[in-house]
Amino acid sequence: MSAEHHLFHVTREKLKRFIATQVYPAEKQLPAPGDDEGYGRTQAMRHLRAEAEREGLFNLFSSLREDEFGFSTVQIAELAELTGHSPLLAQDAIGSLNPDAEVINLIRRFGTPAQRDRWVAALAAGEAASALCITEPDVASSDPTEIRAAWRAHAGKFLLSGEKHWALGALNPNLRLLIVLAITEPEEKRRRRLSLILLPSERSGIIIGESATVFGYGNDARGGMPHIRFSDVEVDENDILGPRGQGLATVQSSLGPARLFHCMRLVGSGERALQLMCQRLISRTIRGKPLSEDALWMSRIADSRIAIDQSRAFALSVAAKVDASGLEAAAVDISAVKAILPEAMARVIDMAIQSFGAEGMSHALPLAGMWALARSLRFSDGPDEVHKAVVARAELKRELS
Repeated sequence: MSAEHHLFHVTREKLKRFIATQVYPAEKQLPAPGDDEGYGRTQAMRHLRAEAEREGLFNLFSSLREDEFGFSTVQIAELAELTGHSPLLAQDAIGSLNPDAEVINLIRRFGTPAQRDRWVAALAAGEAASALCITEPDVASSDPTEIRAAWRAHAGKFLLSGEKHWALGALNPNLRLLIVLAITEPEEKRRRRLSLILLPSERSGIIIGESATVFGYGNDARGGMPHIRFSDVEVDENDILGPRGQGLATVQSSLGPARLFHCMRLVGSGERALQLMCQRLISRTIRGKPLSEDALWMSRIADSRIAIDQSRAFALSVAAKVDASGLEAAAVDISAVKAILPEAMARVIDMAIQSFGAEGMSHALPLAGMWALARSLRFSDGPDEVHKAVVARAELKRELS
């Protein structure tokens, strides 16, 4: 076994043990969705983070640790699956919860030395929090080139105006930075008009409203998802992340691997759901027989196992293609994974909910939250329809060539 593979094996076993012995017990200690205290400010959450740091698992998926670990895309995907057994809690505990984890990677990759010095260490340590401000209320999210938020020149600087909603992270009490996708090059072609702007939260003119919910979940662990209005917020060229006019390309560069890892976390959620479903069916009897021996439920168990194994194999094969040939070569395959896997895992989780009856929909179990995450991923990082169109265009191109 090579040193690199040994390190991965040790890390995987350590993460598996941490989730089983630390994360699962903490699930029942956290506040219910909508509780004012929120995930991140509970004693249980602070304890988990301290334990993760002691185990060497904190910021595990961050590019800050690339030199230390150097894991392949396949290996990171396998670790991501483990965190999906308790998706929000496990990610938060090891410091890999978006938006901060994604923002750290973006700034390290595209930021100037001054931008990296100002933001990376503070975000990684949890001293500062960030928010992603991309989606707009009056624009079809499937076509980001229609974004309307824009800056205009004023007295040697620029004034940013516009509206965003589903601004992930913007209600975190430690919010210090907003990453805003906006028009800075109005005369350019559509895909070259937008830039990413690093906007310190103390700037005047930033008006943060109420948070949206997803099936009743407020996403407190990530800092909510509020509506934000930018009213003549002063910015300058030093606030641009990456090349001007390349905001879409900058964002897309981080989404490919992120989509795979999101999907692999759902595979982990599917595994946990199937485990809970089997335990439930074994413990419940009807007419003197365990429900696990009922033909209908045996069929559902089999369907779930097949769907999980198919999904994992597909996602890992695409991750291997990324490792072998690069992200661009695997772009269509990533869209295929994204189009099929969230829907498949949502069905598995839904069957597990059905096995528990009303309890399955409650906060007493992690299933309802898992289902909400799986369903929301059919919008996040691009809706199903967009990813299926990518796959279809590639297929038609092959036939026409």
